[in-house]
Amino acid sequence: MHRSFAFLFLVALAFTGCKWGRSTQLHEIFLSTTLPPRLEVFRANVGRFPTKEEGLAALIAAPAVLKDRWHGPYLESVDGKMMLDPWGHEYVYRCPSKEKGESYDLICRGPTGKEDYYVFSK
Repeated sequence: MHRSFAFLFLVALAFTGCKWGRSTQLHEIFLSTTLPPRLEVFRANVGRFPTKEEGLAALIAAPAVLKDRWHGPYLESVDGKMMLDPWGHEYVYRCPSKEKGESYDLICRGPTGKEDYYVFSK
């Protein structure tokens, strides 16, 4: 499964024309094309998106209340932890979204560590 994630990520990079040195685009690809489908599979299995308290960690390990419906992991991890953005910060998951009509927000804190650097809502 780890190899398939790496392959899909590389295909996404090639398809979008992203360059390795352009970390500002890597996080956009991760938040807009990698995480949303995995959150949708989680929702299909569990019946809802992860709560704000469960966060993106719910894609890696089953929350105690969901053990019977959780069929993950839905996302590869590094030593059981969520990967960090290109600047070494954790991605922020917010559910419900602050955007009207959207279910959740995925946020990259960027080089400054502030939550408003890049927001993807779905």
